Amino acid sequence: MALRPADPAEPHPCQNRRGSGELVLEPDLIDAETAATIVGVARRTWYRYVDNGDVPQPVRFGGSVKWRREEIDEWIRAGCPRVRKDGES
Repeated sequence: MALRPADPAEPHPCQNRRGSGELVLEPDLIDAETAATIVGVARRTWYRYVDNGDVPQPVRFGGSVKWRREEIDEWIRAGCPRVRKDGES
């Protein structure tokens, strides 16, 4: 994959602009509390969805458990379909 130089007229893909023109960074990885808030459920409910395979699986590294923000957004746009766990048919 070839890298292309950034277009200075376009904001960085990880940035949004508010009405004031202020750049706001959105994290690529989010925690359970943030994911639950985005979906509109309690954190405990979010973890139940994770255990049931109803949501995208998290990324684990060290002692951290995070979700890819883009996967959560895509999952919501797709209508929140059940996501199979690894090894499930």
